[in-house]
Amino acid sequence: MTNEEFNHWIAGFIALSDDADIIDAKQCWIIQNHANLVQAVTNALHPSVTVLIKQLEECIAQHTTVTVAEFKKIVSHCINE
Repeated sequence: MTNEEFNHWIAGFIALSDDADIIDAKQCWIIQNHANLVQAVTNALHPSVTVLIKQLEECIAQHTTVTVAEFKKIVSHCINE
């Protein structure tokens, strides 16, 4: 998966999350795994994806949830770049 493909995937993830209230730690872990695929394939993450991953790692470590609205703010720069 490339950085561009990740951006498309995360855009779809957000679109499908519109009916949900939260994104839980498991979903954060899934997103992080997709970013790991980018790292494995391209050997480089786009800086905005790196920021996203750091924020998701906090969610995973704390076993917390993120509201969909908060998540959209976190990834909006990632999708738009």
